[in-house]
Amino acid sequence: MAGNGRACAYGILNAFSTAYLKCWGDRIIGDYVSENVTGSYKMLSIGDDHVCTTLSDFGGRRVGCAGNNAAGQTIDPEVATSAATRKGHWLQSPNVIASGDQHNCAVDGFGVYCWGDNSKGQTQVPALLSPKWVAAGGNTSCAIDGDDALHCWGDLSAGQGDIPEAIGAVSHVAVGSDFVCAISEGQVSCWGNTETPTWQAPSVYSQAVFISAGTRHACILDQTTPRTDTQSGLRADCFGEQGNQLGLLDVPNDVQNNIRSIAAGNGFTCTMSVYEGNEFVNENTTHRGVHCWGKNDVKQAVSPKVMCLNYHKTALNVDDRYCPVVN
Repeated sequence: MAGNGRACAYGILNAFSTAYLKCWGDRIIGDYVSENVTGSYKMLSIGDDHVCTTLSDFGGRRVGCAGNNAAGQTIDPEVATSAATRKGHWLQSPNVIASGDQHNCAVDGFGVYCWGDNSKGQTQVPALLSPKWVAAGGNTSCAIDGDDALHCWGDLSAGQGDIPEAIGAVSHVAVGSDFVCAISEGQVSCWGNTETPTWQAPSVYSQAVFISAGTRHACILDQTTPRTDTQSGLRADCFGEQGNQLGLLDVPNDVQNNIRSIAAGNGFTCTMSVYEGNEFVNENTTHRGVHCWGKNDVKQAVSPKVMCLNYHKTALNVDDRYCPVVN
């Protein structure tokens, strides 16, 4: 997950840990949420100056946040056991979380709940029918309803709420600082502040399956025909405003193989790839590599070598071919 001057990702530390949360770039108030995150439904979200993650402990799944709390965005929602006890910041087994500049939203068994800054109405959730996904960016929030309809609220001053009438069923949505992009039937549509001379209209995608929005650019994963048995068949592409970050919208060729996820931040982008097979001497392993590019003023585009670890005790065991950037 990429944000404003920082990035975070889950990695495997050793054979005995289910996940290892690592963040790099600009530090935040209270350091990071946790470096030992266990359980299922692990998700991350990064706001302007805070980080949230799902945590599984105390017999249930909850949300933990750290960083700037000026608008109450890092007050951890309490765990609710029933609709009757859901009040204030209470959630029940959240499975999706998202962060805007100074607010967060989550999807749980009761629907969508948002907290933090509400100066633009970004935490005032409208009536939704069995929502299954929520996205946030800037001062705007959007959710996909149970019937695949898209709803947006909060700051709509740049046209973020002008959802195209012909968009159809939405399978995924992402929110930038002042724009929204959604996937419907494999096609990508964007609206809001996307009419500036430097904005690059998205290419025609036939099988887009995932989208991530940064401050002024977005990136997608498009389902293509797998090239080999060990490659995922996903291809990354980015579009939007280049700004002063040359190469920001050009996805490096060496991250296209076995790509699993992509995250657009404020002037930089990160991808996670999985390498499979016998890639070490006497080792048959699967390991993850995080690669970032673009703005790097606080080393947010320099991924730690530990993010390539998978069932290895030290970073010295990792072949530099698969994690070439070291901080």
